[in-house]
Amino acid sequence: MYERTRWIGSFDTIRVTGGASRSKGIRDTIAAVFGAKVETLDVPDSAALGGAILASRLLG
Repeated sequence: MYERTRWIGSFDTIRVTGGASRSKGIRDTIAAVFGAKVETLDVPDSAALGGAILASRLLG
């Protein structure tokens, strides 16, 4: 995972949404691989919500 994302650069915090935000094991793995703090958002499916909002705006 780390090797495939080195092009992004370094960061201190990763924010996860969806299924990853619900699984402590996945969050802990992400934190260990990237050496970064992992945060969840108040709205667990915020990526899907954002997509729905964008689609509704495009459709009028």
